[in-house]
Amino acid sequence: MLLRSAILFAAAAVDAVAASGCSGFAGTCGRAYARNGTSGRPDADMVVFATYCLDEGGNRHYNPAVLINDCLANTFGQLTGGTGFAHSCRDFGIDPIGAPNFFHATCGDGRGNEKQSQIDLNQVLCNVNGNLACSQ
Repeated sequence: MLLRSAILFAAAAVDAVAASGCSGFAGTCGRAYARNGTSGRPDADMVVFATYCLDEGGNRHYNPAVLINDCLANTFGQLTGGTGFAHSCRDFGIDPIGAPNFFHATCGDGRGNEKQSQIDLNQVLCNVNGNLACSQ
């Protein structure tokens, strides 16, 4: 609960900046990681972390986090920027051995089928002065 409160506070602090548009975190943050999810219900397990992000002064902030369900959508079986992907996707997460910063999931396509999908988190996350934020 404390982790979720801290994440929500940090998210509120960067909302205004994120709303104005930002892109790409990989240039100023370390590799993304997450606890993988197995069900389509958004909860505290749906947090994506970076090993660190640099602030404007070049200082490292370790393990900044973002609620990934606020950053990803499911568009006909494809992960895209938006919100609420967890309501129609399952088996989601980041492969710790695979390509860095790629989030994967199995998502419903709206026609009763499921598709494997992945998205480069650099397209949907950004660094706002040492904190992760959604880019949309």
